Amino acid sequence: MSANASEALIKEYLSSFVQREEFIARFGPAYLSEDDQFGDRALVVNFGDHHITFAFIPGADNHATEQGVYLKTSPAQNGSAYLEDAPNFIKLKPGQEVVLEYKLIRIEWLIQDPKNFNDCFMHAVQEAKQRFETSRTNNQISSIHFNKAHKKLLQKVGIKTIQDIEEIGVCRTYLDVKKIGQIKESFLCNLYGAISGIHPSRVSPEVQLALQEGVRQLSMSDLRNHINMNDEVIDSLREIGFETMEEIRKKGIEEVARLLLAELGADRGSEIALAVYAATLKTGGVSVEHLDKAQLFEFDALIYDLTTKMRVKQTFQTGLDDGVKAMVGILSSGRFKNRY
Repeated sequence: MSANASEALIKEYLSSFVQREEFIARFGPAYLSEDDQFGDRALVVNFGDHHITFAFIPGADNHATEQGVYLKTSPAQNGSAYLEDAPNFIKLKPGQEVVLEYKLIRIEWLIQDPKNFNDCFMHAVQEAKQRFETSRTNNQISSIHFNKAHKKLLQKVGIKTIQDIEEIGVCRTYLDVKKIGQIKESFLCNLYGAISGIHPSRVSPEVQLALQEGVRQLSMSDLRNHINMNDEVIDSLREIGFETMEEIRKKGIEEVARLLLAELGADRGSEIALAVYAATLKTGGVSVEHLDKAQLFEFDALIYDLTTKMRVKQTFQTGLDDGVKAMVGILSSGRFKNRY
């Protein structure tokens, strides 16, 4: 049977099965949706705050696995005659192959032994539900929502449990983590998913936009909410009249840098200006350590232009002052009166 025919049969089966009384009585109402999984199409069974995914793998160059439909299964299920020798889903990443807990679902299984397939599917749904509920009930930082790198960053900012995230807030936690590490905006979905008991990929676009706006509002409200803003940077900015990032963005980094250079001198002014420049690049800012070469070049060009203009202006002003002093000296001397 072709891959397309297998997909069609799986869709037909799932659409019918989730409407059965035995499924609804155990898991509640469910619906199907199509999504992306591992960079390819997937069929998702949504029930309550949980979901289970059937991944449609084309067997393209970026996969080292057989073409077909894959489902996340457990070791207990893998003893089934239909899964025992079924290939795992293997995802190719740079320099390594990653074996995932997804098994190929052979369509013959559904055709020849539908009862066994039904039992396996119900078991897989139950495990998916338990994974999410366990991660929330235990109040621990779950691997479902955070990888090892994420967990280390969260620990560094004092986040040890889901309750910590709830108390501090998703947006505040996001900004705290961003101060010490390089994270993507999608990390907001990881945080929200952890406190909501849903997978990060299931966070709706509306919620994602609300979270992004929350970060923007928080980062603009006070300098202390923003990345790179330690006490020294904050005090320097307040000396030149700035209390919020909103004021800084409205004035523009060139004018802020000019004021810092004039107030603090070239060396210290440039150092503080670099922290402010990095903070203005994105919503929530970028740490100085994570500026790329192009951004550093742009900043250097900005400081060079400002210091050049300030030196020219100072030279002109010094010459003007000297000229005025000379004129005053001439006018006040007897020589001017004697001659004219």
